[in-house]
Amino acid sequence: MNLNRIISKLKASLDLFTGSSRFSYSQFAEDILIDTLFTQTLNTPQPSYLDIGANKPKAGSNTYFFYLKKCFGVCVEPDITLYHKFCAARPKDKVINAGVGIGDVKEAVFYYFPEPYTGWNTFSKEDADIKKSQTGVTYKNDKIIPFIDINTLIKENFKSKPDFISIDVEGLDFDILQSLDFENYAPSVFCIETMEFNNMKLGKKNTDIISFLESKGYVVYADTYINSIFVKKELLNI
Repeated sequence: MNLNRIISKLKASLDLFTGSSRFSYSQFAEDILIDTLFTQTLNTPQPSYLDIGANKPKAGSNTYFFYLKKCFGVCVEPDITLYHKFCAARPKDKVINAGVGIGDVKEAVFYYFPEPYTGWNTFSKEDADIKKSQTGVTYKNDKIIPFIDINTLIKENFKSKPDFISIDVEGLDFDILQSLDFENYAPSVFCIETMEFNNMKLGKKNTDIISFLESKGYVVYADTYINSIFVKKELLNI
């Protein structure tokens, strides 16, 4: 363990002891882990972010914490109802009502679930059918949503590239990752859902995502089992 990590752990312990610990909006405090990484290791207290599959603007969000810090952010949400909620709750973000495309696909059927299951919304029929069969919750598929390529998205909305990319698109995370131009648009940090869905117990880890990002020079900085946080290895003193 290097000195920076020791200092980070000591500071976190002091925050808890003094009652000054920070409030998390993510599922399992991923936003606090990412903020600690940026502020205490990467020396980037105001990271820009790209949130793909943003869903709700506050609860369960990996980026709302950074919105409150007045960081620059772009959020992509295909569900029109959630899109309007995002625009109302986070007016300083750039919010895009679309899906992130793969290859030459320009649009696709959107499979969306009722509240409180909107976190299962997806463009993957296979993934939607798995959730329906395991839970009995029925989805709708009466909307065709336009796609935007992830590289075009970054090129048109960031000066160079986002510092941090959060991806949670239920079944297509790996496909989106593979379509990213890592030579020009690789962020310092990713937060990606790496647990495959299972309503009976915790599902198995998606090792394809982990192996792919390791091949691109990333390491797992932290893991909440549901989500994994990756950082460029070259940025760490290890």
